Amino acid sequence: ALPEVDAAGITSAFSRFHQVPPERVMAGNGTTELIYLIPRAFQATRALVVGPTYADYVDACAMNRVPCKHFFCREADNYAPDMEAVRRAATAADLVFFCNPNNPTGAMTGRQEIDGLCRDFPDTCFVIDESYLPFAPRPDTVTMIQSDRPNVIVLNSMSKIFRIPGLRIGWITTRDRALLQKMERYKHYLSICNSGPSERLAIIALKNRARILERNRALVSANANRVGTFFAEFP
Repeated sequence: ALPEVDAAGITSAFSRFHQVPPERVMAGNGTTELIYLIPRAFQATRALVVGPTYADYVDACAMNRVPCKHFFCREADNYAPDMEAVRRAATAADLVFFCNPNNPTGAMTGRQEIDGLCRDFPDTCFVIDESYLPFAPRPDTVTMIQSDRPNVIVLNSMSKIFRIPGLRIGWITTRDRALLQKMERYKHYLSICNSGPSERLAIIALKNRARILERNRALVSANANRVGTFFAEFP
């Protein structure tokens, strides 16, 4: 059988997983496809990337000929972003990429700080990449995935916490239905749909999420302890 062109099954599964309306959700071939679609669909003219961070944000802007500037967090601050400085930098952008928690530094910013930034720039599109947030303690207190702000896009992925990167399944949520429709049209032109087997396996994983997430978080915790012991012994 052919895959669902509208990805209705996996979209519905994501919707239930995050308790958001399905019309706010769009599935993609991993978050990478979605990252590359956003600058084109939003028709951004200038972007800001809060870093150091995942390289694809800048590459996506370059691919779509969107000038991009970096805001670099300081090592002296343990790479926590100075939100007032980010605000000043954001005045010159209409698209902002913000990875939370950040890859690769691990720095995490509170929901109130991010929401305040999005509130202060209602005409700027904020892409909040939460692919690694499920690894954090109490991710429900940090996530922006249920935000009602129309200028917020939240990215998430099956690759990290579910440990199935080869399936290439990711999704975004946003209240901006017009932007989602634009992204869907571009997606249909470029890739038509996701892999059918990948969608079915991702749905199975989501149905068994409690057991999978518990196991994977335990593995990460155990390995983090081993890494801590190693660097304590070999500083």
